[in-house]
This record gives sequence, structure tokens and C-alpha cells, in this order.
Amino acid sequence: MMVTGEVHTGLLQHSVALTPDGATALLDLVPGEPVRRSHRPLSRAQSPELLTGVDCEIPVAGKATRAVGTVLSRAVITGGHVLQGSAFAHIADSPAPRRLSWPHYLSRPGRVELLTARSDDALAEGLLAGPRHDGQLRLSAIGDHAYKNVLRSDRLDRRPPLRLPVTRLSWVAREVSGSEPAGLHLTVRRSHHRTLLIRQPDLAVSDVTVLCEDIAYHDWLLSSVISLVAQARIGGADRDATITRLKPVVDHLLHLWMPAAHCNGAMRQRWRDLERTPGFSRQWTALVNRIRDQLTLAMLGRTSRASSPF
Repeated sequence: MMVTGEVHTGLLQHSVALTPDGATALLDLVPGEPVRRSHRPLSRAQSPELLTGVDCEIPVAGKATRAVGTVLSRAVITGGHVLQGSAFAHIADSPAPRRLSWPHYLSRPGRVELLTARSDDALAEGLLAGPRHDGQLRLSAIGDHAYKNVLRSDRLDRRPPLRLPVTRLSWVAREVSGSEPAGLHLTVRRSHHRTLLIRQPDLAVSDVTVLCEDIAYHDWLLSSVISLVAQARIGGADRDATITRLKPVVDHLLHLWMPAAHCNGAMRQRWRDLERTPGFSRQWTALVNRIRDQLTLAMLGRTSRASSPF
């Protein structure tokens, strides 16, 4: 079994964090379908899933493999601040070496079928490499549509407290047998694009999709705070100016770090792999401590000036 997807992650274009009811109203994209919500330990709202039909190619080992089926997409808001557009599909062999009628594919939502045989390694490599020309599978476009569809809402005031880039995570999850090692490999392709390969026994589409959305969320959060700390010019600028630049980080981002909060038990093991290499939480803790040290030093400086008789 193989599952692939793409997640776009960015800051919601709103001046304050949305309430759970506000996030629900924003993600109510399909009449009659509920928005899924969870409140603890961190609020998360997920839109109903949309279906997109595809009849395209997937590049595999330099050759094109025809694929037909449907891709699922959804939008997710976490902590009232972070928006994600996610597209994903189960990749499977076709029961026939020819294209079937659309009712066959519509009755299997979120399943894309390959009309020719391929090796799992070559297929995973082709999916992570992405499309090379028009006519090939573009999960990025479907995920981007889910993301921007929410941003177009007039419920947003478009006055975000910070200006931050959107990141992309392209991912593939392969089901492995008992003799193959499980694990994951995260690669930074470009400044705002990552790829993720997961090997997992007993693979479930819903579980691995939530895991990849969670990894994309925390990667975006970590990358954003690294950038904002660099812009604050700690040690190279007036401390009051540094604190002014760091204040929105404290107000809007620092409380959002909560790895694997919505992942099930099997997927939490993959998060533990990330904590070993590259060590997401260690780097986050170092950043938070650095910011708090600046706040402490600023407070001590103001106290010292206020108590000085001169």
C-alpha cells in the first residue's frame, strides 16, 4: 500500500486567533457536511473533504505511468492561527489494464489507480520528485486550492500580526513488511519546500495523513520562528527594538508547539524518529529559551534604570 499527499502551511490572514466557533464557520465548505473539531490539548478544526477527479501521468523511473482516480483535499486550522491546505490519495493498481468508467473511481474516493505495473521504490521517487510537465499529477495545485479557498473568505480581516511565507510538504508513505525497517526521512529541497518519505507497517490513510499535516505544521512553526529570531538581530540592535520585533512571536506563536497532539499511537513512533534526527523539539526549546532570555534581560534593564538615583 502507498499513500501520497501535499500540505501547504501558513499563517491565517487574521489579526487574532480564531475561536473554535470562528474556525468552524470558516471551514464550513460543504453544505450538510460537518466540520471536525477537537479542543484538547490544542484546538484543531478540519473541513469536510472535497473530491477531485484526475486522469494523468506519474513519472516513474524516467517513464510515464497513467493514473486515474480521485484525490481528497481539505483545509485545517490549528490553534486558531495556522492554516493548512492538504491533498492526498491512496495509490493502487488498477483491476484492469485500461481506463474504467467514472462510476468505478467515484465509488472509491481518495484512490488513484495505476494502469501499468511499477516498483514501489521507483513510484515513491517519482511522486516525491513531482511533475515535470503539464499532464502529470499535481497534488500541489489541489492542496493550494484548498488553502486559498479558505483565504478568500470575507470572515478574515487580512491583518495578520506577522508576515510569514507558506511552506510545502510533499510526502509519500509506504507500507512495509515485518522484515523491512520502519522510519521516515525528511529532506529540505528548497527554502520553502520539503519532502517526506515514511515507511510504516499497517498503514492507514487517515492516520498517516494527520501525521504528515502535523509534521508540516511544526516544520512551518519552527522555520518561521527561526526566521523571526534572525530578523530581531539579537545582540546587534537596540534591545528595545529587538523586543518589539519578538513580541508578536510571543503573543501568537510560542504556545502553538505541541508535537503529535492529534496523532494516534502508531504514528507517534514516527514523531520520535524526528525528535532524534533532526531534533525538532530540541531546536524549538533552544529558540524559546533565547527569546525568554531577551525578555528577562530587557526587564532587568528597565528595573535597574528605574531604581537608579541618577
